[in-house]
Order: sequence, then C-alpha cells, then structure tokens
Amino acid sequence: MSTAFERRVKRLREHVLSHNKEEIKIDKPIEEMIVEELREIAKERGFEGYSKLKRDELIELLNEGE
Repeated sequence: MSTAFERRVKRLREHVLSHNKEEIKIDKPIEEMIVEELREIAKERGFEGYSKLKRDELIELLNEGE
C-alpha cells in the first residue's frame, strides 16, 4: 500500500511525462513561417544553438528533426 504522498508523486510524474510526449501542433507549413515562429518551434522541441541560425537553416534543422 502506498502513502498519499507517493500517490501524488506518481500522478505528478505521469502528468509531466505525458506533457513531454505531446506533439507540437503546427497550423501552417514550416516554409511559410517567420524566423520567430521557427525559433519558438526549435525551442519547444529542445534544440540547442538555434538562436543564431538563419531562416533557411532553421527550416533545415526542423525538417531533419521530424
């Protein structure tokens, strides 16, 4: 039998893990997005070093990461 604390920790862990698995919903083609939108997607997907990339480089990075 688990304690109330252990049950709460388990529920929190399941919530966090399920949240991390959610896909980022994109409502238009990546090629039509502006740099700020592309950077936001790169950030949400956990990429590093994207802030200095140009638009074409961001598109390439995001397409490779799918």
